[in-house]
Amino acid sequence: MWIYQFAFYTFYQLFEAVSFDSPSWWVWKSMAAITVLEILGLFSVYLAVGVVRHVHWTANVMPFVVLISVGLAVANYYAFDHRDRWKWYAQKFKRYSRKRILIGRLAVAGVTLIILSSVVLGLRQDQQIREAQIPMSVH
Repeated sequence: MWIYQFAFYTFYQLFEAVSFDSPSWWVWKSMAAITVLEILGLFSVYLAVGVVRHVHWTANVMPFVVLISVGLAVANYYAFDHRDRWKWYAQKFKRYSRKRILIGRLAVAGVTLIILSSVVLGLRQDQQIREAQIPMSVH
């Protein structure tokens, strides 16, 4: 749970540094970033299962994707913004040493890169499976 909360704090600090809008938007942007990462993580698992089973993604799962996305967004709202819980996390992490914050940021960056690379790799493997299933015609 620590990495999850620290990921929110890291994204919050990132949006605070690069944005000129209000702090309430930084909170929503941070929650959106975490929600997108969660969705991409689930999508990479779905792709991995598809690669192992040699099936590809279809549009039939779209209603489930929407339901899962809404569920994750609501869960993130209650985890971070409801009753301003993010302020407690921010105060907690501001007391950490520079070294511990650096280690946490590296962990967040690593998890983010792993999720993004697994999605790219899964999509590439899914494309290869699709190409293998299409019969080649010889002219």
